[in-house]
Amino acid sequence: MSRNADCDALATLDVINQVVPCASLKSDASGEIVVNLPDTQIHRFAELFETLDREKERLGVLNFGLSVTTMEDVFLRVGSMAEKDVCATGEPGNGGGGGEGGAAPGHRRELSLSSFQSQLSNSPSKRLVTERLKGLSLWRTRMWGLLVKRVIYASRRWILYTVMVCKCPSSGM
Repeated sequence: MSRNADCDALATLDVINQVVPCASLKSDASGEIVVNLPDTQIHRFAELFETLDREKERLGVLNFGLSVTTMEDVFLRVGSMAEKDVCATGEPGNGGGGGEGGAAPGHRRELSLSSFQSQLSNSPSKRLVTERLKGLSLWRTRMWGLLVKRVIYASRRWILYTVMVCKCPSSGM
């Protein structure tokens, strides 16, 4: 919802919470207030809009609207939660500890550079990074890549490629 300079975000949130319990303030920046409304309270949204419309001058609300959470918002939230999990436990995907190799619940596990380097040195992907191709094997790999690229290009643009290959030389050339 858009607000003017006199709007108090917490007072507005209190009015919203009187109608829709468990509403939470998501952001309050640059003249806009964003509030998360639980979808379990959909039946109260009409009453909320009537209340906001009635109280908008007193609250300092210029206008308000409703939008559904986008998939981008969901992915950002899941990514943020996963990042917090990795920071707290040191391992992705163990839900905050307690599983195999994870930290005990309530215990924060710190990552050290030496433990990270030892895990990296045992990984099979290290060989792919450190063992560089040289000489004939490098040249052969590059030629194979160019050939694959040309086949993909020709298969995607087969009409153009066929015309280019089968084109008869014009008279005079």
